[in-house]
Amino acid sequence: MKHLSRFIINNQWWIDPILTAIIAFSSAFLDFDPSHLTAEHPVQHALLSKWILPTLPWVLFITVALLVLGKFFDYKSKPEMHKLESENQRLYGENQIINEQVRNLFDGYLYNLASRLEFGTQKENCERISLYVHDGNKTFVPCGRFSANPAYRQPRRTAYPDTEGCIAQGWQNGWHFDDKLPCPVNQKSNYVDYVLNEYRVPRNTTRAINMKSRLFAVMAVTNRSESVAVLVLESTDAKRFMETEVKSLLEQQNEFLGQMVRDLDRYIPRPSIAKKGGV
Repeated sequence: MKHLSRFIINNQWWIDPILTAIIAFSSAFLDFDPSHLTAEHPVQHALLSKWILPTLPWVLFITVALLVLGKFFDYKSKPEMHKLESENQRLYGENQIINEQVRNLFDGYLYNLASRLEFGTQKENCERISLYVHDGNKTFVPCGRFSANPAYRQPRRTAYPDTEGCIAQGWQNGWHFDDKLPCPVNQKSNYVDYVLNEYRVPRNTTRAINMKSRLFAVMAVTNRSESVAVLVLESTDAKRFMETEVKSLLEQQNEFLGQMVRDLDRYIPRPSIAKKGGV
């Protein structure tokens, strides 16, 4: 009975219309008189009078019973469904809190790393450091970021393609450094073209970017020889960091950060998973 109720509830969207059509058809032919078919259509008359018409009341009775049974199962399942929905909402709320705490943890880690990189010591707050985790669905998800400049701190996108940008370069090659980007103010078109040619980022996307960096230092974060995330250091000042210095410092973070990402992986919010879960 349990399997039957589950089957009816899950397929009620197509079972109900069919049962309703059968009821309408059966009801219409209950008082049908086939006597006028005796002479002209003896075979049809015999079929209707001996087989079809006598079974119509039973067909109608069984169909109505199935329809009522489906409504009964649907009624009985509503409290359980409400309970499951409430439980799902509760778990979703708890998961959101955990996700926020994980994000705060990564932000705090990057804040400490930014201090070692001497963020905020220049005339302008031109630096930013971010952590991106690959979600297994051809995108990167930002899970931590720090900049002393509030305008550069908040992520504007929830996911980034793994085929474009400096993130892709670091992910694919393990390390990427670039301080050759043109000035986005005095050489605006050259900057847009450079980002398109070097990083395959569309021109309109580049024009809309809030922080138009002129220096990228990107490292793939690994754990047990497997890439699990990408650490991106960037600056709007092309001379802000020397490659040898930042590479050495970032590589020192790899073991701890890689294990940290691995341990907290299940709690990192991912748009692709949220979409599958219907949230």
